[in-house]
Amino acid sequence: MDLPVVATVHLNIFSNKTVVRDLLRSHGFVLTDLGSDQVRVEGSYLKLKAVKASLEQLLDSQTTTDFTQVPKASTGAISKRHNSNSSVSDGNRGRNKPPHASPSSRTTFPSRASRESFVVDVDLFRYADRLRKEDIVGILKNHDVNMEVDDIGESINITLQGKRARTAVGKLQSLLNDLNNSLRTQEVPLKDMDHEGKALLGKIRNDENIYNSVLVCLINDKVHLIGPSGEGFELKERLLGRPREQSGRTGRTLVRSSTTRDRGAVDKISPAAGYSPPAEPKLRAATVSRYFRRSRSDPCRRSREERVNMQEVVNRTPKSPKKLFSRILKFFNIHKGK
Repeated sequence: MDLPVVATVHLNIFSNKTVVRDLLRSHGFVLTDLGSDQVRVEGSYLKLKAVKASLEQLLDSQTTTDFTQVPKASTGAISKRHNSNSSVSDGNRGRNKPPHASPSSRTTFPSRASRESFVVDVDLFRYADRLRKEDIVGILKNHDVNMEVDDIGESINITLQGKRARTAVGKLQSLLNDLNNSLRTQEVPLKDMDHEGKALLGKIRNDENIYNSVLVCLINDKVHLIGPSGEGFELKERLLGRPREQSGRTGRTLVRSSTTRDRGAVDKISPAAGYSPPAEPKLRAATVSRYFRRSRSDPCRRSREERVNMQEVVNRTPKSPKKLFSRILKFFNIHKGK
């Protein structure tokens, strides 16, 4: 469960205060200047945990050696960085005084990779991970970033790392926001399903847990249906084995991504009419594993062995005595031949 939080951030320990402010705003925090290089942040507790990791990474990336920036000369000469203990041969040294030696005078190497984190609903990410995997991997590949995924209860913390992590986060959030506006999660208790419903569930689980554009996840004693509202509702009726008019349209709309970037950085995308996500693309494992790492296994995925066992359970009982007799006779003839 998320909670509102208020905290104070000391900016004087960072070399680039503007970057820190932008990072806080990108996680949806409201900033209030308190003076003396302090800022008060108000927002979500889960977002605070996510931005904390990014701030720690920012601190770690700061070099321990002080560097001094030499201002540009009026002749248009290129600025240089040098160690504060070295001598300066520039004839304008007396006029161009270096900054005071302090933590804020340190600078980071521009080539160092950055980290960006945000939090999304777990069902939203499960759906995107299965049916929009190609789009996700495309964003990671095009921006040369890696993605780490950590489960935190009913949410997923996504961290992108690379030189263009911030741009990649914007693209990924736009994709997830588009899905978030068109998806709905509905639950079906296993105990409420009849024989035909369980047979259909076995067929779906043997079919990569996907029914049309609906992702089917068996979690504990319930079946989670994640997908467009109409298709999910239709599948729910079939699993429960009851006519359409007897079913109430129930379910929950997926929670919007709990992290938003600065206004203008990522525009909110309205869902297109009749939106239907494409089937899950088949990607090479090497390509996915290079850019994408998960902390735990996905309950919506099942191994081939599990799917075969499920199908055997569904097909275990013959549908008629005639088929049962034929099966026994065939078994007897095989063993008689031996």
